[in-house]
Amino acid sequence: MVDPSPNDILYFCDESSQSTDEFAAVAGLAIHRKNIAKVTTDLAAIKAASGKTGEVKWKNAKSYGARVHTAYVDYLFLLIEERKAQFHIRFSQMADYDHNLSGERRRIDTVSKAFYQLFLHRACRHYREHPIF
Repeated sequence: MVDPSPNDILYFCDESSQSTDEFAAVAGLAIHRKNIAKVTTDLAAIKAASGKTGEVKWKNAKSYGARVHTAYVDYLFLLIEERKAQFHIRFSQMADYDHNLSGERRRIDTVSKAFYQLFLHRACRHYREHPIF
């Protein structure tokens, strides 16, 4: 087994609005392994300073005055500006798909296919051999 390199790129993904909304989004955040500890510490500090406990989710942004959410977005832009992270996002208009053709889980399988496209055309294309940041 090969030891992980600090220059390895970790690719974190999530989706939003895939259940009932008109549009869904899948996104990926690429970060070098060497930056993970600092990013994790910084995010914990932002969360603590905002008085938020538990998971930070967009659906409850209003109940917290969006303080922690705004701070997270500002931090994301800082990471991108400092070339410590890259952000990729793919939007899908859910009405454009026949979810019955996607698989047994219908909309969920459609979103899974969107993740595949994100991995193929963003993560694999940009980071397979020569990371660009």
